[in-house]
Amino acid sequence: VALEMLKKTPVDLIISDHMMPQMSGIDFLTVVRDRYPEIMRLMITGHADLDTAIKAINHGEIHRFLTKPWDDDLLREQVRDAFQRYRPPKAGSGDAPPP
Repeated sequence: VALEMLKKTPVDLIISDHMMPQMSGIDFLTVVRDRYPEIMRLMITGHADLDTAIKAINHGEIHRFLTKPWDDDLLREQVRDAFQRYRPPKAGSGDAPPP
């Protein structure tokens, strides 16, 4: 369902759980990365498996990996950081992309 929605609705950021009913969050975010590389991707999980996190980060599926229960302030900070770091500046804004 989410992949179908992405065909119709542009988004800048996806926050996905790792454990989902039809596919893992890594598999989902890998498809998103391949089809929509401009979309920022964060993953949250209650199953803090270090191998899963390393795989997801190293293969470029996600920008951040957070564990449950997460701290609301930390989640907001990570979302803010993702937008500041990965969103390209608007044309004519004079802002340079981050180094």
